[in-house]
Amino acid sequence: MNHYLKIIMLLLLVTLFLNISCSNPVQPEMDDGVITGYDLRECACCGGLMINFLNETESYKGEFYLISNIPADLGISDTAKFPLFVRVSWKKDSISYINNKVTISKIEFR
Repeated sequence: MNHYLKIIMLLLLVTLFLNISCSNPVQPEMDDGVITGYDLRECACCGGLMINFLNETESYKGEFYLISNIPADLGISDTAKFPLFVRVSWKKDSISYINNKVTISKIEFR
């Protein structure tokens, strides 16, 4: 009987391991956004791309955020035509002293 108990325990452990290793990873939550273009203001905390999450297509209108990422890292070329409609996984940039700066971890173009 002891031999059977060991086999059953081994089978349970293998089943548990397979269930854990084969499960889908949790997908990050994504929000719809509009990248309206480059921030062309001339100030120390300006520059980069601008994004908003309220479907505003004009730059500097409403509540917008500056994107910390380099455009090329997001798949955005210098010749991109704005506005760009996207879905993004993002978070506020905790390193920056600027309140409206975000970092994008995943982007999909809509």
